[in-house]
Amino acid sequence: MAAPRRQTTVAPRPLSEPMTALLRDGVGIDNYGSRSEAVMATAVAAVNAGWDQDTWRAALEAGYSDLASWSSTQVRKGRARQRSAADAERHLVTTWRNATERVRLRPPTTDHFSVRAELAEIAATADTDPTAWSRAAGVTDRAVLAVLLDVATAACTLTPSASTRQISEAANISPTTAWKSLQRLVGRGWIRQDSAASGTLAAGWRLLRPETLPEPPAAVAQVLEALPPRRPLTATGARTSVRGHDAFAHTVHGGLGRVAARLYDLLDPSGEHLTAEQLSALSGLHPRTVAKHLHALVQGGLIDVDAAGYQRAADAAGEWLDSLAEELGCAGVTTRRRQRHLAQREAFVAYRTDFQARRGWAVQRGLYRPHEPQLPIPAPRAA
Repeated sequence: MAAPRRQTTVAPRPLSEPMTALLRDGVGIDNYGSRSEAVMATAVAAVNAGWDQDTWRAALEAGYSDLASWSSTQVRKGRARQRSAADAERHLVTTWRNATERVRLRPPTTDHFSVRAELAEIAATADTDPTAWSRAAGVTDRAVLAVLLDVATAACTLTPSASTRQISEAANISPTTAWKSLQRLVGRGWIRQDSAASGTLAAGWRLLRPETLPEPPAAVAQVLEALPPRRPLTATGARTSVRGHDAFAHTVHGGLGRVAARLYDLLDPSGEHLTAEQLSALSGLHPRTVAKHLHALVQGGLIDVDAAGYQRAADAAGEWLDSLAEELGCAGVTTRRRQRHLAQREAFVAYRTDFQARRGWAVQRGLYRPHEPQLPIPAPRAA
């Protein structure tokens, strides 16, 4: 008879440096929407590290004051109210139970297989309810999320680093629009800023899956269920996005715009037909908006329409897109944007290099005055 297997326990390990700094000194607490979210982050990290509830509570109570007083003090509209001992205990127990359940449902990714599986799950979750990406802002947010997923897939990480200029170049939008879109994605729970931009290093983002997602409308769900499985868009592969091409630049530059790019991406290169109703369900856009941009795509020769629906034109490839951009007058928009961003990066590197080199006694005391050209101020008139 074989001897019973001995139960082995994993020894608790230290938290990561960012989480340790948050728990001990409150570093990075501004990256969370509230104290509750920050406390939940420490609890999830503790569960992943093999801690028990008592160890986490002891570290929380001995750490940063705002987090230590979270369970015993309730703050609303700037006013603090002391909770009872039973209420404070209930908050701590509930937070630990929720953290344990979250780790059970979403175990930590420790290898590249798990990372890629989680990235695929995030992409699939984003397409569960297309109506969540309706209107122009929704189309922009979906494109920015897709860019972050592409960067994360290429680096095989759930915490990609990307600047607003990098995102703007890939999504064919301005850096300001990219920054506003990132803030909306943070508010909706799709990403979290793990680290701020510092020097020449871009900001770090953590890709997430929102806790709750609404179900798509019944009419949309019915259309989606009738469609065959679709191959996802990837940065490299059979299905790549055209959103970064000159032809789909903003309409202010003469391009077809990102909504047209979204609809064109939904058409599979294999030649499948999709009706306007199906494209409206897949994109989450209003049927009139879909009809307007489909007409522009047909006029541009990018898609064909027949009784079966819409499909990509057989010859609408790279050269055709280039010629269409020339015809629309938007050729070179993305190239000029990249050149402008490159000049801005080079200017910042030169400034930062000079600033770092001149740090010292004169700069610290405000005595350093760099050479500046004289302003053309007219001389005062003689009395």
